[in-house]
Amino acid sequence: DLTQQPKVLPIGGAPGQLRWWLAAAAFLLLLVGQSIYFHHEKKSLTEIIHQQAEKIETLERELARKAPANTDPSTTIPDNSDNISEDRSSHTAKVPAQVPLSETGSRYQATAKVKKEFPVNGAAVSPPINTPVENLQVSEYTEEPPAVTAAQSFTDNSTNHDPNHQRSSSDVPGTLESIGLFSLQPPAPKIALPVTGVNPAPTQNQGRFSIGAHHTLLATSEKMARVIQRPMGPNNRVFNNTRAMTGTTRLTGVSAQYQSKNNWLLESGLSYRQTSLSTEHRALLRFMDRRNNGNNAPFDFEYALNTPSGSVDITVRADQTDPTETIDEFENIAIAVNMEQTFDYLSIPFSAGYQFGRGRLRAQLTSGLLFNFLTRHSIDISGTIINANLQSRQITHHRSSGNGSKNTTVDFLSAIGVNYQLNHNLRAQISPTMLIPLSDRHNDPYIKTTGFSAGVDVGLYLNF
Repeated sequence: DLTQQPKVLPIGGAPGQLRWWLAAAAFLLLLVGQSIYFHHEKKSLTEIIHQQAEKIETLERELARKAPANTDPSTTIPDNSDNISEDRSSHTAKVPAQVPLSETGSRYQATAKVKKEFPVNGAAVSPPINTPVENLQVSEYTEEPPAVTAAQSFTDNSTNHDPNHQRSSSDVPGTLESIGLFSLQPPAPKIALPVTGVNPAPTQNQGRFSIGAHHTLLATSEKMARVIQRPMGPNNRVFNNTRAMTGTTRLTGVSAQYQSKNNWLLESGLSYRQTSLSTEHRALLRFMDRRNNGNNAPFDFEYALNTPSGSVDITVRADQTDPTETIDEFENIAIAVNMEQTFDYLSIPFSAGYQFGRGRLRAQLTSGLLFNFLTRHSIDISGTIINANLQSRQITHHRSSGNGSKNTTVDFLSAIGVNYQLNHNLRAQISPTMLIPLSDRHNDPYIKTTGFSAGVDVGLYLNF
């Protein structure tokens, strides 16, 4: 009977509230850390820019201080270059004129041509032309160049370089002939800046609409799955056709397809469908099952035949081969019946699928429903009596009352195939296809059927 101790909440409230406070603190620390980092990077970039500016200004002052006046009027120097000479005792270089500095780290280039000869073991050696300003060793000028502007001194070397300026008229060995400064630029800092403006092109395909024509050829098989005993009527002789009805199904029509940006497909259309089925059945009767008992009159044999397409009443009329001969009442009468049925529909598919791949050759998987609207149904029955004493005269048939064909049927549609992009607007497609009936073709409540159709669909589509 001890009383329960009260629960003490942790500091900061309930555990759920504490988690929210910790998440907010972590987010605040992240913002502060990013702010400090980018502030440090900006400060480093500013220092680099100022250092480069100071170096350039120092070189300009040094060159301006040591440059003497040009007193030789016979000396001609191109306008877009600086001719500088030196001896082996001085090791300084100049950059003429003031160069504008950009806060964003723009590149600076000079166009003067450099070629320096040094006697090494009695032979003249030429160093590389592209020598940084900091590494140049320059003495006093032997010739005074004319006054040039900053625009003339700092022009693009890639367009104003003249190989003739590398040759000197000086006969004195070891003198610095024409000097050219190349690629004078500050190092570009590596800072990742957010990209604004034009968005990158999407990696996924844009949604597109296509329309085309297709033809489907399928092999069809249907059989009876179950037969329920029907009430006895005037005709008590009933046979079940246990053989499957086989044939073909053809669909020809137009189809419209829409492909979304994430490769999902929606498809529909309108097709003319024709299903042709045939089967063979044999019924075994006795001579006593005839309807007319007169020996001289035609003999009529009647019975009902259950098929996957419903029940059919069949009447076979036969004549006696030898009217003078007496036929035993228990003699077997075999009847072979060939049945052909044709169903014509207008079919509308509604399917969805997904497309794989991004090249010209792609695979796709689709499934959906196919709604069929009956436009015509025909039955053709032919057969013969297999008995030496009787010969066939006529075979007729008619549907049992109330057991006609359904006006609307539904099939399950499934296809997996490939399509090939012939050009920007034209696409060819081939797809193995399967149809499974979801309802019977007939209205007979005593017969349940099953079946399937399998084949290939070929189409040509125009993309928009």
